[in-house]
Amino acid sequence: MNKKPVSRRCFLQHTALAAGGIVLAACTPEKTIPDAGSESTLAPQDQELPDSSTGGKPLKILIVYDTVYGNTQIIAEALRDGVGSRHEVDLIRAVDADLDDLENKDVLMVGSPTHGGLFIESIKTFLAAIPENGLANMSAAAFDTGSTTENQGWFGRFIINLLGYASPRIARELVKRGASVIRAETFFVLDTQGPLKEGEVERARAWSAGVLEELNK
Repeated sequence: MNKKPVSRRCFLQHTALAAGGIVLAACTPEKTIPDAGSESTLAPQDQELPDSSTGGKPLKILIVYDTVYGNTQIIAEALRDGVGSRHEVDLIRAVDADLDDLENKDVLMVGSPTHGGLFIESIKTFLAAIPENGLANMSAAAFDTGSTTENQGWFGRFIINLLGYASPRIARELVKRGASVIRAETFFVLDTQGPLKEGEVERARAWSAGVLEELNK
């Protein structure tokens, strides 16, 4: 009897399962929109951050995120802190966000843990609710938290490199809805549940300040 060919999807699913818990929650790289996560670009802990509150008009910023182990929430809060006090920032978990929250916003930042290379269901639901061109004339940025390839075995590194991280996929969804995506970035955790890699909170603050600097150019 001829065996039924195994699809690429099934192959990847079985391969990921074989890798165990590290792979599934390995919050996970792929081609990025500008400035996607680089493990080597950490801001020194005591480095003075750019003052994004100067120059340009005050902005209304919405940060929508979700979290599983708390790492993405820590990064989202760091992004809020990094934009400067001159701007108005709303920080909302995806399960509590709706389309009304997008009203009159200048910048939307969306972030998720990476699971199997993808963003999680609550972020998917939030993005799916936004109509086509619903983000027209809005600037946006995408971020995620994902496992670093450091201290991984060869198979763990292979899976992470194969499946990628969530932020480029979030960025593409934002573009589909009319947003102008400025940056996408991964912030790294050391293990399945964390903690965040040293320096990532500081890097997140600098990154969000950089997003606003791009707008002021």
